[in-house]
Amino acid sequence: MAEAVAEFGALHTVVGNAGIGAIGTVEDNADDEWHRVLDVNVLGLVRTARAALPHLRAAAAERPGSVSITHTCSCRSAPPTAPARAPCSR
Repeated sequence: MAEAVAEFGALHTVVGNAGIGAIGTVEDNADDEWHRVLDVNVLGLVRTARAALPHLRAAAAERPGSVSITHTCSCRSAPPTAPARAPCSR
């Protein structure tokens, strides 16, 4: 963020767009896999907003800014009696 502000003079808008899905099934995935998903999907966007806020506040006198957070994740669902499917490749 600091590098962008130094290059362009101010920061007025930030769009955080991140999202990953877990690889495998809910039953088979270890907590580490879910921590990886949360780290990207939640904490990655928190870190982006945290880094941007001081610069957005500094530029607010000139023009109020905004932070937009988006997330896309595709999911599959099946009844519990459905046969297990092979996990997606990374």
